[in-house]
Amino acid sequence: MGIETLLRRAWYLVRRHRVDADLAEELDFHRAMKARELEADGTSAADAALAARRALGSTALAHDHSHDVWVPRWLQGLGRDFRFSFRLLKKDVWFSLAIIATLAIGIGGSGTIFALNEGMSLRGLPVPDPDRIVSVSLADAHNRPISFSVPQFDDWSRAASSLAGLAAYIGSGLIVSDRDRAPERERGAYISPNTFDLLDVQPALGRNFTTADNQPGAAPVVILSNVLWKSRYGSDPNIIGQTLLVSGTPTTIIGVMPGGFEFPLIETIWEPLAKAPALEPSKRDVRNLQVFGRLKADTTIAHAEAELDTVAGRLARDYPHTDAGVRARVAPYTGGLAGLNNPWMQVLAAVAILLLIACANVAGLLLSRATDRSRDLAVRASLGASAWRLVRPLLVESLLLGATAAALGFALTRVGIRLWVASLPQSNWPFWYRWSLDGRVAVFLIAVSLIVTMLCGLAPAVRLRSSAGHLIQMGGRTGGTDRESSRWTSGLLTAEIALTLVLLAGGGLLTRSMFQTLQSDAIVDSTHVLLGEVEIPVNRYRTPSERIAFVENLHARVTAQSHVRSFAVANAIPFYDAPLRALAVDGQSFTNEARPPHSTYVIVGGKYFEALGVHILRGRTFNTIDGTPGHAAAIVNQHFVAQYLQNGQDPLGQRIRVTNPNTAHAGAPWLTIVGISPDVRQHYAQDQDSVVYVPFRQDPQSSAVLLTRATGDPTALVAAVRDSVHAIDPTVAVFNVTPLDRFLVEVHFVNRVFLTIFGSFAVFALFLSALGLYASTAYGVRRRTHEIGVRLALGARRGQIVWLFLSSALRLAMWGGAIGLVGALAATRIIRGMLVETSPTDPLTLVSITALLAIVAIAATLLAARRAARLEPTIALTHE
Repeated sequence: MGIETLLRRAWYLVRRHRVDADLAEELDFHRAMKARELEADGTSAADAALAARRALGSTALAHDHSHDVWVPRWLQGLGRDFRFSFRLLKKDVWFSLAIIATLAIGIGGSGTIFALNEGMSLRGLPVPDPDRIVSVSLADAHNRPISFSVPQFDDWSRAASSLAGLAAYIGSGLIVSDRDRAPERERGAYISPNTFDLLDVQPALGRNFTTADNQPGAAPVVILSNVLWKSRYGSDPNIIGQTLLVSGTPTTIIGVMPGGFEFPLIETIWEPLAKAPALEPSKRDVRNLQVFGRLKADTTIAHAEAELDTVAGRLARDYPHTDAGVRARVAPYTGGLAGLNNPWMQVLAAVAILLLIACANVAGLLLSRATDRSRDLAVRASLGASAWRLVRPLLVESLLLGATAAALGFALTRVGIRLWVASLPQSNWPFWYRWSLDGRVAVFLIAVSLIVTMLCGLAPAVRLRSSAGHLIQMGGRTGGTDRESSRWTSGLLTAEIALTLVLLAGGGLLTRSMFQTLQSDAIVDSTHVLLGEVEIPVNRYRTPSERIAFVENLHARVTAQSHVRSFAVANAIPFYDAPLRALAVDGQSFTNEARPPHSTYVIVGGKYFEALGVHILRGRTFNTIDGTPGHAAAIVNQHFVAQYLQNGQDPLGQRIRVTNPNTAHAGAPWLTIVGISPDVRQHYAQDQDSVVYVPFRQDPQSSAVLLTRATGDPTALVAAVRDSVHAIDPTVAVFNVTPLDRFLVEVHFVNRVFLTIFGSFAVFALFLSALGLYASTAYGVRRRTHEIGVRLALGARRGQIVWLFLSSALRLAMWGGAIGLVGALAATRIIRGMLVETSPTDPLTLVSITALLAIVAIAATLLAARRAARLEPTIALTHE
């Protein structure tokens, strides 16, 4: 069919009524001319008109032939089916709205979750060819992640021929200050000179780093992000060449990056790698570099990883003391979809289950209504309609419902994305996270909508297509038991119940996990505690004693303020994160352990436990002697004692050693345990871990978390804390200042989101299952009304009639519950990583949700079966 023919047919559809009127006028003209000819031959006017009509044929048939020329007959039939289906849906508007709403919620929910996942995991970096940017990391012989040392980075860079290049960076907080602006802490990074070249992104203003900038003794230079350039310097076009203080060092601004670029995460300022204070260029066992690379055009991740494994083997032979057992890992830089280990992929799987439940529910409702139309279908079948002709209106009906639901699903997806963005706390999200309804999300929604439409129309279509002959035999009667329809309905309801139980199990376990987390974390009195952070400039406070003096001076100034009950510093924020260290216990061997012993490492100063409102269970807190030479001490938590010190000896007085796998630790001291603390969670959304606390003076760090307990509102101490720091050193900034309880709300944000999503899905699935049971029972009552009348007339009690339907529903619930429990036991193991202090096979949760499902199933069935109990036998016997 050519373009010209298509255009003519399109023109006909636009001007159909005009063409039909012209055709009618032309037929009338020919009929009149024929009648005149006959009259001229002597035929009477009445006989001439009749003969003219007979000669020219039926006008309606001529119109049909004309339509067939312009529009194929199959398309005309399809149009009639659409008009008929639309009138049918409009007639039963509440039924139609219920189906559309059910499908729209499922489509919109799946689209929203996919958009969130796509915005975090699938977009990639906003750089040319983002799929070729990969992170390169190392793992030691025990499969523990470790960083690169400078010599290792140099070796791997020279040997990795499958990569276009490797670049290294060290993330660090940098204090930025000027003569006329207050000091601010910015997230920065020390990067190798080829970093921006490898990413194929160049400064929008100024120049990139050069190899000369990365030499020891080179003049300090810095590149700013577009965000920092705008916020701090008002987009000054003459910024290049100006000087600012970076951690107290005068530094020249040489460039400004384009907008939207904050690599590697949300960094706003960059310096050459050689300026990193912790850099040890000659030591292979001081590992503090993070590395990424760009794959060559003809190289895959698997090929690059295989090549790096070969390099690792050679380096292990050359440097057995530092590189033995070290392996390389190559992965997409932005993470990608790591199967069902990705929590958002698990949520997407949950919404897929919900969508299947919605499809099963809608298919059951459409099947019931299609069965109610059996009289009409039987007449069509008896007149010779094919099985396909019987099924086509049902498919058209499901297409109309699916298309309307898809349109609403698009709108709900857009609303869902906006609600997500509006609800985000002020957290540090990687700069490539962007959420919108883009082309990829639109394609996903279209695909889901088509699949949903097919699934919803499949059951009634297949069932009626296979029973066309049966419809003729039944004569369109709706009575009887129609076993095939019952089997279809029962199968759909069983699947609904099983899938609902899987979602209920996920929602129940997450609810229990959140309850356990909040109950466990309540050991810390987070009210009246102000949280803040400082970066002590390493280039100005180079020695441990200088950093200790800074903290002790700060402690004295803050505690001298009114309304301050206690003050402490730490290297990590409670509940959020802390470094892990390898562990050794004096007198014990862990050689048979699958994973070497390790512990969370927290450095504390001042009255840390008092600031958190936690009391030492045994022993004592740190005193002024602990941490000085010859008095290395530690406090461990209960979990540590239970895991590592169950050797029949008193934990107090035992000695342990903690070492950093990324640094040399030949002289790491043995620590004497002086106290046992309660378990305070130190890692976000994880089970309680073994924790070792050491005094600040024992290992003074440049980064410090400030914890100030107030007698009243903690926000009243913000100015006092800032002033205390400023009085010691005006170039040091206090940042991330917030009450601890408000911080905890942000910490639990993602967990609450997962709980809300799974809980909402579970509740909606439960509602759909109840609706399906109710509709199935109500339809069964209506279909078997005559049978009910016979039973009542023969003396059946009304309770027996109710039990007739209730027993059927209970059988479905039992089968669905049994299948669902098996599925739940398998599915809940997948969300193990989202559970805190909760087993994926928690019996209390599984029993509770099973009982809940049974109660809802019974209630829905009884609600629909009441009509059967109230039927009058005389009325029921006359029902057809």
